[in-house]
Amino acid sequence: MTQTANGLRGHHPNGPGTFADGEHLSAVWRSSSYLESIQWELDAAHESLREAVQQAASSGVDHGALLQAANMTSQELEAALLDAPPAWPTGF
Repeated sequence: MTQTANGLRGHHPNGPGTFADGEHLSAVWRSSSYLESIQWELDAAHESLREAVQQAASSGVDHGALLQAANMTSQELEAALLDAPPAWPTGF
């Protein structure tokens, strides 16, 4: 049992500590989960852009136009054009 600032007692789900500890850890878990979700979205967006850039380049779109449309530097464009698709594990 733990006692909170308002005097109420209760069981802490993660052992000794205060409810405030649990609230802080809950906020950390939520933030971490949100960040991981956003990272997945960002990875998917990067892959989509890489594929679109490669398709446009293979269709003959001018590199200058690609640079502007993709908002990339020359080095970033070159890397996108040389990148191979990610190798995903089989069985998924």
